[in-house]
Parts: sequence; C-alpha cells; structure tokens
Amino acid sequence: QIRQRMEDTKYKHIILYHSETLELMHRRWAKLEKDFKLKSGQFDISKIPDVYDCIKYDVMHNSGLNFDNMMELYTLSKSLADVVIPQEYGIMQQEKLEIAQAICTPLLKKIRADLQRTQEDDTVNRLNPKYSRGILSPDRHVRTR
Repeated sequence: QIRQRMEDTKYKHIILYHSETLELMHRRWAKLEKDFKLKSGQFDISKIPDVYDCIKYDVMHNSGLNFDNMMELYTLSKSLADVVIPQEYGIMQQEKLEIAQAICTPLLKKIRADLQRTQEDDTVNRLNPKYSRGILSPDRHVRTR
C-alpha cells in the first residue's frame, strides 16, 4: 500500500511526521519485513516488538494515510507484543536477574571509574585568557579527558 501511495500523484510530495517521506517509510517497513520473515518461511518472533513499535508509530503519527488494515495490524501486533516483550529479558526470576547483572555491572563499573577519576584529578586546566573574550567566567576550570 505504501508503494501505491508513492505512485499516486496525490501523495507524491506528502511529508510525514518528522519530515519522513513515503520512500523512507517504505524502506523502514521493507527492512522490518525482511528481518521478520526468514528465508525458510518462518518468522523471527524477536522482531514482534519492532513490528509493534513501527505500527504504533504510524497509527499515532501517520494515520492520515488511511492504510487498509492498519488498526487490525496494530491490535494483533500489540497482542503478540504483550506476550513477547515481558520475556525479552528472561522468563524465570533468576534469568532476569542474570541478564540485569550482565547489563548493569559494566555500566556501574564505568560510572564508578568516572567518579573516581574526577575525584583524583588534581590537574587543573584554565581557559587561555587570549581565547576567553566574551566568556562570563574566564577563570573557570576546564575538564578534559
């Protein structure tokens, strides 16, 4: 249906939400279809949240295009996403904890290292007065990495 709208002169120069064009919309859906439907004819259920996000976006922002079955696709993908999304990060409590630890541990280590680096950093860099014209506080410290 997107391809038909692209060929219709009535929709030829339509600009969608956030300046998206019909061509970009078509590419977005074509990639999603390619990723969702595998060459074997089976479907990659890990892409269901992506389908849901994409149709939800279009329902909210591009519903003026009045595509057939848009609301039906939204309803069906939402029903599937409601089952799949909660299981993305594990099914059992232990799995969820292990996944959360794998994600959060490196992040917390990075935050701690950054905080320690800023506390231990005794070197102070100041703006060169030659380049600080027009700056309200030219004597302020400048942090670099």
